[in-house]
Amino acid sequence: MTPAEAQDFLRSHHHAVLATFRSDGRPQLSPVGAVVDAEGRVVISTRESLEMLRAAGEEHGKALIVNTASIAGKAGQGWLSIYSATKAGVIGFSQATQSEIGDAGIQVTALCPAFVDTPMTDFVKGQVEAEAMIRPEDIAESVRFLLRTSRACIVPEIVFLRPGDGSALGT
Repeated sequence: MTPAEAQDFLRSHHHAVLATFRSDGRPQLSPVGAVVDAEGRVVISTRESLEMLRAAGEEHGKALIVNTASIAGKAGQGWLSIYSATKAGVIGFSQATQSEIGDAGIQVTALCPAFVDTPMTDFVKGQVEAEAMIRPEDIAESVRFLLRTSRACIVPEIVFLRPGDGSALGT
């Protein structure tokens, strides 16, 4: 799908689009403001999505932006300084965006998981067994929850911890 085709697809759907990545790393679009770059990567663009999100908020009483942050954005993690800083930025961006556009019926949530059993965490699977990691389905279930809440219920972030991972929050 070219970037122009992706944008045409997205404009034809005034509901939210969920941009996800398959386990093989390829993007999968399901109708909000995802843009496919020249290399086929999906980039969520809040600014480019606002018109569609406002229309969805008006039509349905609610629209939802879900940003993927990390537990590393809640408390800096050793050897992950740059990653921690960028994920903290995602959390701050989500909070600021909620303040800016919440009156339009648009809700913004940052997801902050610890290790999730995906290819991204292969580097740590020698120390943490895949079975002890958060399941991708847990993350998906949180989005289902967010979609089911009322317009009066704003959930700024969801933190996902593994048992015994309290230190991930600096506690």
